[in-house]
Amino acid sequence: KITHKYTIFSAFILSALFIMALTGFGVLLFYVFGMIGEMDNAVANPTFLLPFTLWQIVLSVIAVFLMKKMQVYNINDFKIKDIAKGFLLGWFNFVWCIFAFLFILMSLPENSIIMPSPPALLITILHPFIGTGMFEEILIRGLILKLLLLAMGHTKKGIINACLISSAIFGILHIMNIVIVGDLLPVIAQVIWATFFGVFYAALFLRTKTLWIPILLHGLTNVSTQIFNVIVSPDISQNQTASGIANALTNVALALPFLIVGLILLRKVKVEDVECVMQY
Repeated sequence: KITHKYTIFSAFILSALFIMALTGFGVLLFYVFGMIGEMDNAVANPTFLLPFTLWQIVLSVIAVFLMKKMQVYNINDFKIKDIAKGFLLGWFNFVWCIFAFLFILMSLPENSIIMPSPPALLITILHPFIGTGMFEEILIRGLILKLLLLAMGHTKKGIINACLISSAIFGILHIMNIVIVGDLLPVIAQVIWATFFGVFYAALFLRTKTLWIPILLHGLTNVSTQIFNVIVSPDISQNQTASGIANALTNVALALPFLIVGLILLRKVKVEDVECVMQY
């Protein structure tokens, strides 16, 4: 019998290994392309972003392989089903993305918008979907959450706990971004931010029984803010992302509604829904 403590520990270690592999590859690319300390330039550079995205796709495939090996894989996880239902349930995500995009756009100085190169624009738009969104959702919701549900998903309380724990693991793993960002305060805010978003995406996954909804909405969320990496002057972009207590608190406040909406969505998740998701 799988114990809760053993499963939580294993899930965290497994997630950490994946994120370390991803971070290590990113740091290697920084050295190869001489971009250490220039994160803003790196994320807008297709020469860096393309191999980084391909590496995320490779890790996604490995995560799916582990899902099958650990018998938590369900063919329905990757079927295009309940897309309309998922978008309706995730309406708040669309509203938030529009608000975030317009808020950042209106806060930019005049004449700061630049004409991006087509390759940079294309990879910046695709990366959040086929790279980060797909990798993180398959790993955290497809593998880690399911492992936790396998151990504790037999009761309504256990289901909620599994979602909260997997989301907390997802958030904590973002502490590794300190290697790239170099500033602890915004990274701590990102840890909290990711945890809140994780609860929302876990709820959507269990309600729709497909990973495509959290993958697509996760990608859309990232695009709504990361698109400015290529359409705004690098100097302006760096100034806009300056760290500080006010910025950190603002980011946490903006993510809090996702925690609230996620918990509301989880209220209607039943044990039968989890059994359907876990069917091998």
